[in-house]
Amino acid sequence: MYVHLGKNINIPEKEIIVIFNNKTGNKPCNRELIQHSFLEEICTYRRCNSFVITDEKIFLSPITSSTLYKRVMTKKYNNKLF
Repeated sequence: MYVHLGKNINIPEKEIIVIFNNKTGNKPCNRELIQHSFLEEICTYRRCNSFVITDEKIFLSPITSSTLYKRVMTKKYNNKLF
């Protein structure tokens, strides 16, 4: 299953390692991780609501972390993988 992150960007849910909300991403240790990673900016940092970390990239998404979480869980529940 794919998860929509915004601006027609969809990634396989199995590639998602963690989803941070923007407030968590602003902590110093997380800012350093973000600065040294390959970013896929779906939105500007100012409009960013969440960070989605995969093996290869960090996505800056305008969609809130709670909404992304609900999308992942709804798809798992609907496919009886939950």
